[in-house]
Amino acid sequence: MHSDHAVFPQELFDLIVDEVHRFPDKAERTQQLVTLSLVSRTFRDRAHDYLFASVMARNGSVGRRTITQLCKLFAADPLTATRGLASRITSFSCAFHPDDFTALAIILRSLFNDGTIEHTRTSPCTLSLSMFPRHDFNAQCPAREDMALALFEVCHRRRLKSLFLDNFMFFPQNYLQNASINHLSLNNTRIAVANPSDAFFLTDSELPSQSFLPNWPDEGHSISSIRRLEIKSPVLSSISDDRALSRYGGILGTYGTSLKEQEKFQPSRPTAAFPRLKTLHFSMMPFSTAMKEALEEILLGASESLEELTMAIFFRSTVSIGSLSLHRLTALRKFTLRDMEGEVGFFRFVASLLDSEPSSTLQDLELVFFFDTRGASLSDESFTETLGTLHCHAFDDMFQTSRFESVRSVTLRVRTRLSSSDYQGRNEYASVIRSQFPSIIACDNLVFNVIITDWTSRQ
Repeated sequence: MHSDHAVFPQELFDLIVDEVHRFPDKAERTQQLVTLSLVSRTFRDRAHDYLFASVMARNGSVGRRTITQLCKLFAADPLTATRGLASRITSFSCAFHPDDFTALAIILRSLFNDGTIEHTRTSPCTLSLSMFPRHDFNAQCPAREDMALALFEVCHRRRLKSLFLDNFMFFPQNYLQNASINHLSLNNTRIAVANPSDAFFLTDSELPSQSFLPNWPDEGHSISSIRRLEIKSPVLSSISDDRALSRYGGILGTYGTSLKEQEKFQPSRPTAAFPRLKTLHFSMMPFSTAMKEALEEILLGASESLEELTMAIFFRSTVSIGSLSLHRLTALRKFTLRDMEGEVGFFRFVASLLDSEPSSTLQDLELVFFFDTRGASLSDESFTETLGTLHCHAFDDMFQTSRFESVRSVTLRVRTRLSSSDYQGRNEYASVIRSQFPSIIACDNLVFNVIITDWTSRQ
């Protein structure tokens, strides 16, 4: 094979591997790539790039075996961080058990190396970690602390560009300081105390001057405001905070506490500024004035860059928190509001939320809400009565003026429970709901859509 390599250029061998990688059947594709990698070094590098690009360990005992095997492979490969296995991995997804803390710390440090050498390959890497099952996070656990420190270290390596955390209960309040992450997604994530400055994975010459907030109590808090995160030169372009039915506070909002209560812990609240943020998905569950204030601070810091804002709420008709300052967002193109529960007076709430001057750049407006027909068909009087409880006119009246003249599309995505026969005629339901908004229908240069979806849909 050595003589063949002397005759044929490496590009030809790479093309053969590339063609195998296009096989539609995953099992066959993997088997053929493994076979090629064993033929010769001329095939091996390219085949390994495909074989190890994405590593997933999310299936119970199978996933745990994958974690163990990956640690062994890293240990057997002295060049893993620079030219070997770890450098080839561009996506690592793991649902881990408390017993995996030690192995996971090894994997994290191998994927993003130990800080003494630089990657010869600069391909970005996506990291997705989910903690399962729940663990006693108040108990002393050196292995857990080392794993948390490893995650804190690697978040400051340039190779980590996208981070997804689920069920994470020890997220340091200064995690984002000096981080180069572009995309951050957090679900059921709880803020813990700040890590010391010497934990940053940067050299003294690279590390800007630090200005840490006072440490919070050691047990951590369910108070979760983005204002508590210390940020230096943030480069985030998208944030998703999807807490769903979490008992704990999300990273991007306060939970069960007022701003006055927070001020007991910190003398002054720094504003979280994300000057490059383009996409923000923000969960307000439960909805509160404190959470709205947290959102307003984020919007202020991203006022010139934010293009897409999505809010997910548990709407309560008894809650009144005033309007949202969208007029400050000079780049906003799309605003989406998702009501995760649904109650009477939804459109009255929307009108209140959008009551201030809208963004002059806003083009797409989408509202996702639940409408319970209570088993009524279109011909039933009760259907019209139920539809009236949404107060559609409150939102429709806003389009009688030129306030939303920049808007080019309005979409109502209605989640509802319909029988099989009714669902077949969902277009008729959509037409009836659409008729409740005559002012929007009359707007020139505006596309108005009403889409009926099943109540379980996450769209």
